[in-house]
Order: sequence, then structure tokens, then C-alpha cells
Amino acid sequence: MKTKLLFLILFLSIESHILNAQTFDDGTFQFEAINSYEAYITGSLAGCPTGEITMPGYADDGTNYYTIIGIADNAFSNCTGLTKVTIGVPEGAYYIGNNAFSNCPNLTEISSPYAYEAITIGDSAFSGCSSLTTINFSEVIDELGAYAFSGCTSLSEIRFSDFLITIGDYAFNNCTGLASFWIEKAIPIAINSTVFNGVTISSIPLIVPYGSVATYQATSIWQDFSPIVQSTFNDGTVEYKLISLSEVKVLGGASGCPTGTVIIPETISDSGNTYTVTTIQREAFYNCSGISTLSLPNSLTFIDNYAFAYCSGITSVALGTGLENIGSSAFNGCSSLTSLTLPDSLTETDTGVFSDCTSLTSVTIGNGLNSINDFTFQNCTSLTSIIIPNSIESINTLAFYGCTDLASINFGSGVTTIENYAFASCTSLTAITIPDSVETIDSSAFRDCTSLSSIELGSGITTINSYAFRNCTNVSSVTANMITPTSITSSVFWAVDITTIPLTVPNGSLTAYQNATVWQNFNPINEQSTLSTNIESLETVSIYPNPATTTINISSSQQISLIELYDLTGKRVLLKREANLIDVSTLSPGLYLMTIQTNTGQVTKKIWVK
Repeated sequence: MKTKLLFLILFLSIESHILNAQTFDDGTFQFEAINSYEAYITGSLAGCPTGEITMPGYADDGTNYYTIIGIADNAFSNCTGLTKVTIGVPEGAYYIGNNAFSNCPNLTEISSPYAYEAITIGDSAFSGCSSLTTINFSEVIDELGAYAFSGCTSLSEIRFSDFLITIGDYAFNNCTGLASFWIEKAIPIAINSTVFNGVTISSIPLIVPYGSVATYQATSIWQDFSPIVQSTFNDGTVEYKLISLSEVKVLGGASGCPTGTVIIPETISDSGNTYTVTTIQREAFYNCSGISTLSLPNSLTFIDNYAFAYCSGITSVALGTGLENIGSSAFNGCSSLTSLTLPDSLTETDTGVFSDCTSLTSVTIGNGLNSINDFTFQNCTSLTSIIIPNSIESINTLAFYGCTDLASINFGSGVTTIENYAFASCTSLTAITIPDSVETIDSSAFRDCTSLSSIELGSGITTINSYAFRNCTNVSSVTANMITPTSITSSVFWAVDITTIPLTVPNGSLTAYQNATVWQNFNPINEQSTLSTNIESLETVSIYPNPATTTINISSSQQISLIELYDLTGKRVLLKREANLIDVSTLSPGLYLMTIQTNTGQVTKKIWVK
């Protein structure tokens, strides 16, 4: 790798002397090839670019395909309109040349999101970039040239890994905004006093590896930082790593997997400094089967991927009230976990978070989520019922696939989409009522729900895709509340003999369903009961205002289960379940009949809409 870098640096320094060097462009950037498969960027075709630019990792000249391995000296120097640079580092080492971005005063961020091998920074590469605040690839920098970040007065923090081997003179000259310096090298790099010229490092924290504080305190220049603190530490049970000067993340057990009850505290102290615990790192307790009880603090905001995956001994988890995000498969395979409450603070979950939690019987979903992501509760075979809160808009692919004990689903009023295989193979499910808010039931959503006997489809459904109810062989009744039949194909009820299943449709829609493809094959097809204009009285129910213009409130001493509104032709124009407020603002003025069902009876009342 170093040989390759030295060759490239040498080449760039003498490029002006090379005769007949091959240059080409891609319509945006200019390139110069150094051989038949590698090239570097020499600048922008149209002069200095402005705003945000993304540099490619590869380019071709119509004949050869090149890997871009660097940015030439002075390539974007003095580009005053440049604000953000993203470098598409492909693979292998990369070089950012001398003065490549010098004196770009409005450049705030330079990133290379996929860089994982060494990046060498040339002399004065970013000098004079006075607005630069973010360098997201600093942890793969191996060599830092003289004056590399000189005059970067907005740079407040920079982090280096063990990759770093040299820091050139005046590299951070006059970086007066520097507030912390992070370096993950156990043995300090020898540097000259000029590296931090013009910077008062005596008031800047230096964060170093675990066990290296004393070494840095005894090393010239580095010893002048204050305080010098270690980046990782433990409390005897759990190991922590600094995220910032005030926050830490949990790395895992202090000495392998802990056992029994694990309590993560809200704050933790080390060497006189107190930090807030906000994150559990990826795979922190992966396969720690000896943990039985887990308590997480309210300060915790993020649990990363696989953090507690396959912790098969965990029976209970207390998630803090500040949790915002749970990563992919974070609790996958926690096969002893029996109950779960997701806090209202939780707004995002990745895929498969609780999949294969085979003992999970009870789940309470908070009101912060707007979707149940792919595979979230897949194969939670002991889950018996689920209440979907009103905040949920989408139940994603395979979300409850294979929940074989799931017998009851209560859908919230916000659900609009039920995606592919969302409830497939829920073999204990006996009845479903899809709310009026749902617009799409996707492919195989309820496939192989072999105990499903009753299906009620909400009035808002516009799409039912193939195999949605495939192999639901126990279905004995279907109610379709769509006034106009939704177009479907025969595959929706694949392997279900619908010719022996009664279909109930809205009053006034009988002919439409009798003439609609697939729907016409149900037998018999019946309209919902025609309402009588005889108005009963039920003292426990009151309606106000009446007449109404926008909304109507319904109050009752009994639980309201269903509200239906019909015009005087007997056509149902509104259906709501378990509601106390209905919107009539879109209805034409006139007289309507409202039927209200409670747990003790039914009442029909006249309603005027103005």
C-alpha cells in the first residue's frame, strides 16, 4: 500500500513534466490516467464548482475503465463557492494532493462515507478552509501533511484512529476553534511543537485509548493537553466508550458476557468525569445467553443492530422512556422474552427487531411509531393478540409472518397499507376487520391463515393484490364495505372456494358486485339490511350538535362499537368503529339516519347536515 502511495505522490509532483499524459473527462470532472486502470481527478471541467459536489470512485474514457485513486495538487484550490465535498473512494489507498482544497472559505464538510483504507492528506490540502466543521473520514487518515488544516478556525473536533502514523508541522496551525482532539493510538506519535501553533491546547481535552493516559501525560507536546482522558472504561460489569465529552455508548460486558440481571445506568463516571449513557453498540451483548433480566435507562436513545440478538435467557426487558431508535435484529432470537412495552418515544425501528422471540405473548406498541417494519415480529409463535395503535400507517412485509398463535388483531384507525406477507401463516387467526383507513392489502398479506373464517373489508380499500387471502380455506363469510367493488383477480382468493361463501355488500351496491369480476362468484351476495325510518329511542345515547355542519359528537354511558350513517335512499355513506366523533363536512346538506351500536343495544336517530 505504501509503495503505491509513494508512487502516486511522486507522480503527482512531476506531472507537469510528463509528455503526452492521457487526460479525459466525464462531462463534470477532468481526469488524468497514470496507467491503463488508475487515474486521479485534476479538477472540474467548468472551472471551480459551487455548492455540493460528489466525486466519482470510477471513470472511463470510452476505452478503459479507471479506479480513481486520488485528487491532484491544486485541483480545487481557491474554489470559494464550494460548500460540501463527497469523495467516492472505491477501494485501496487514496491521496488528497497538496493544496487540493486550499482557500475554499465556504467549504463546511468533506466526507467519504465508504472509505475504509488509508487516506493520505497532502501539504496544505485544506488550509484556509475557515468554515470547515466536518471531516467524516478522519479515522482512516494515515499521513497528515504540513499545514494540512492550517487556518481551519471552525474545526472544533477531529478524530484519528490507529491508522495515523505522521502529523506534519503546522498541521493544525491557528485552528482556534478546536475543542477536543481524539486519537486511538496507544503509543503517542512524535510531533513538533509547531503542529498546534496558535492553539491553546492546555484547555483542550485529549481523548486517548484505554490505559494510555499516563503515556500521553509523559510525552512532549501531548502532555500539554488538559484534561487527558481515556476513551473506554468499565464499571466491572459493563464496558463503555466515549461518544462525546458528555456521552458514552455501551460496548458490551466488561469481561465477556455478563449473567443474571443487567442494569445499564443513566449516568456513569470515570476519573472524575460523569457521562450520560445514550447508545448500545452493535452486537454489544450478542449471544449472551446468561442474561436473565435487562433494564435500560431513560437516557438511552439508540440500540444498534444485533445488540441483544440471541440472548436466549432474557425473560424481561425494561426499555427506557427516551428510546428513539432500535436497530436491525436488536432482540432477534430472544426466545425467553415473554412481554414487551415499546415506549411512545420510539419513532423508528429497523427490520427484524423482535423476530424469533418465540415466548413473546404480549406486546404493547407505543404511539410514536408510524410503521411496523419488515420482519419485526416474524415467528413470534406465542403472540396471541396485538393492538395496532392509531399512529401506525403501514404494517410492512412479513411483520407478523408465522405468528402461529395470533388469534386477534385490533387495527388502529391510521393504517393505510398492509404489505406483502404481513400476517401470512398466522394459523390461529379467526376473524379480521380491516378499518376504513386501509387503502392497500398487498400480495399474500393473509396467505395461509387457515383458521380465518370471517373477513370484513373497510370502505376505503382500493387495491387488493394477488394471493392476499390465498389458502384461507376456512373462510365462511366476507363483508365488503367498498361501495364500488375494488378490482381484483382470482388469485386473491387462490385455493378458496368462494362459490360457497356468502358476501355482504353495501346497500345499493348489489348489482355492481354481481357484475364485478371475481366478486360475482361469491354465493349468495346480499346487501346489508335496509334501514327502517322508524326511530327508536335510547336514553343512554346523545348526539350534538344537531343540525351539524362539520362534526358530530356522540356520547353514551355504554361503549360505542359501531356508527353507521345512511342517506334516505338507504345507502350507507359513513362507517366508524369505536368512535365518538364523526366528520360530516363532506356530506351534502340534508336528512340522514344514524345507527349507533353499543354493547347493550342499538339506536337509530335522525341527523340534519346543514
